[in-house]
Amino acid sequence: MQYKYNDIKEVLTDWLDETKNHQGADFADYVNKLVNDGELHHEVYNTDYFIIGTYQATQWMGSEAFHIIGLIKDYEQDNFGEVLTDLSCPERVVNMYAYIVGEEVISDFINNEWDAGEHEEEPEAEQPELVEGVHYLKAEREANSDWMLKITTPRKDWPSNWKDLLLMVDGALIKQGG
Repeated sequence: MQYKYNDIKEVLTDWLDETKNHQGADFADYVNKLVNDGELHHEVYNTDYFIIGTYQATQWMGSEAFHIIGLIKDYEQDNFGEVLTDLSCPERVVNMYAYIVGEEVISDFINNEWDAGEHEEEPEAEQPELVEGVHYLKAEREANSDWMLKITTPRKDWPSNWKDLLLMVDGALIKQGG
């Protein structure tokens, strides 16, 4: 376990409490979406500061400062090919360290605490192939319009060539723009 893991985990706990109060009944869906999209770590550990202030950061690191700096150097070298954090600024060092250890915190949370099955969205049914190699996007007619269509296939499921795909509307295939 990493140095001050529990301090860094507390950020997640506080974030979950605040988010639950703010989201209300939509809390589980919101967190589950972040988990499924791989964005929970970013939301918790990259949208606010862990520690503000040079003195506070220096005190928080204590005798582990050089170990923390070494971990950051290795992480950034491995992930970015260079060291990007200003290692002469204790505040930036602590915040980057919290970000790095936050990956482990989030992983532990998802694997051990978050019941994804309880909150999992229904998986989108696979799009059937009408003819081998032919795919389509599902769409429906907009209310009060015979010619306006709304694509109902979730955006995350659109292939890169989505503009070339046919649309399935009321059981019929329609060429986009046609």
